[in-house]
Amino acid sequence: MKDVLLIISASFLMAIQFGCSEGPSFSNEIHFYIDQNHKSEAPVEKLTYGLFIPAPWDNGGVFYVNFPEHLEYNPVGNTILRHFDTIPNPWIISPDGKQASYKVQSLALKDVYVESFSWVMNPGDLPFDVQGVHVSMRISNFGSTTLPVNAH
Repeated sequence: MKDVLLIISASFLMAIQFGCSEGPSFSNEIHFYIDQNHKSEAPVEKLTYGLFIPAPWDNGGVFYVNFPEHLEYNPVGNTILRHFDTIPNPWIISPDGKQASYKVQSLALKDVYVESFSWVMNPGDLPFDVQGVHVSMRISNFGSTTLPVNAH
């Protein structure tokens, strides 16, 4: 049996140009990368699902997305994925750095898989020449047990 439990989708705006009659002043292209050396043995600091996204303007720093931080079900907070999971960073980055994805099995729930996708949005996808990225997640249960959910 396969149940898609949840699909999460969001877009992040990287910058907005206000009051400019000229084109956008982005000096860098948005891309993704991971750093396998960016880790900690302390559970509170471990960021297993971390993805780096440099800002597209000079000296803009880096946006760090830990996707997910905590992924739980029902009000008690039963674990699907946690930021301190004991696996290497699973993100796979495309050769051009414009897409990233992973598929992992939950360490806590047999036969439950989480797939995450991220891509740099195309020019014109957002108004006012804003640059952005899109992230989405699909959670699938391939087991025969229905996960308990207590909806309020």
